[in-house]
Amino acid sequence: LNTKQRLAHTIVDNHLMAQLQDRSPEQLLMMVLGAGGTGKTVLINAIHETFNHHDCVSSLGLTATSGIAATLFGGSTIHSWAGVSMNSSSDKPSRGVAAKCQAHMGINRLLVIDEISMF
Repeated sequence: LNTKQRLAHTIVDNHLMAQLQDRSPEQLLMMVLGAGGTGKTVLINAIHETFNHHDCVSSLGLTATSGIAATLFGGSTIHSWAGVSMNSSSDKPSRGVAAKCQAHMGINRLLVIDEISMF
């Protein structure tokens, strides 16, 4: 990781450690921006490795706005992760969809959304 990637990774790692030690840290909201090829996916992969190292990879939501972007790091689309159909004409999610989204939000310590500019 380069210096800026390391800084972002350290912030996420420190927050994860606080969560794992039940120190109830404040919600972490962080946006990592950069043109294509600047290493955002490298950072995502490093974060994935950190969660894997601490045996909590199941609490990491890796998503992207497109299926192609999601496959770069083994994630899913944000719509699939949240259980939202792109073809639904209803304004309200079904009970099943709402339950899936609620379940994911309950277990995830971190939600990554790659290619958010496409959202």
